[in-house]
Amino acid sequence: MMHTVHGSAKTLLLTLLLAACLPALAGALDARLDWGRRLVLGTPATGVVKRVAVRPGQRVEAGQLLLELDSGAARAAVNAAQAGARHARDLLDEARREYDRARELYDRTVLSDHDLQVAEIGLREAQARSAEAQAALAEARRQLDYRRLRAPFDGVVLDVRAQPGQAVTGALRVPGLLVLADDSRLWLRARVDAATLAALRGAKKPRVRLNGKEIEVTALRLGREARMDEQGVARYAVAAGFPRPADLPVLAGQAGKIVY
Repeated sequence: MMHTVHGSAKTLLLTLLLAACLPALAGALDARLDWGRRLVLGTPATGVVKRVAVRPGQRVEAGQLLLELDSGAARAAVNAAQAGARHARDLLDEARREYDRARELYDRTVLSDHDLQVAEIGLREAQARSAEAQAALAEARRQLDYRRLRAPFDGVVLDVRAQPGQAVTGALRVPGLLVLADDSRLWLRARVDAATLAALRGAKKPRVRLNGKEIEVTALRLGREARMDEQGVARYAVAAGFPRPADLPVLAGQAGKIVY
């Protein structure tokens, strides 16, 4: 009887020890932080930098002005295109009125088939000229808009490579003027062997540890192509995506862990 009691106590003690060790046995993979997105921004416009509206480290919102080129010639082109579009629209209105008069006379058998056809051709020509003028106006406005570089998403300015007075030639090759990073969603990236890759694939609720915080992973990317390391071991790229808490300061390249 005493032997049975001691055996039960040992079993209970072993169970408690194993339960206490389970969190420590969970996988913790060393990884490096990366931005959700990192873009080098430029413009296809050609001109001189008039104003740089941001500085490195500044947070910006989507649509916020980052940089502006001189726009005098581009505004003049828009004004000219607007005038051309108005004139083409007036000609189109007159061609419609002429066609309507011709059609009325034709229905009263006062106008010949040829004269009606001439009115129809005149209307089509006016419609074509108006469409061309509208296209020219849209292009002029687009060229003006190219002279204002705006943030494509909320993020942080990593680098400013332009300054007022700098000449920009974007017709043949778009220059990199600013670097913007999206830090609202981050990634921890690492390379792992096949066994760790399989363990990550079976992970129920992977998490990341960064700057003393543990955050749930919302996206897990597991590579399918290996790269050999210096020891000849096949390594697969993995990335754990997660939203950045508002109070979490981060720097790309800093160390973190993927817990699984």
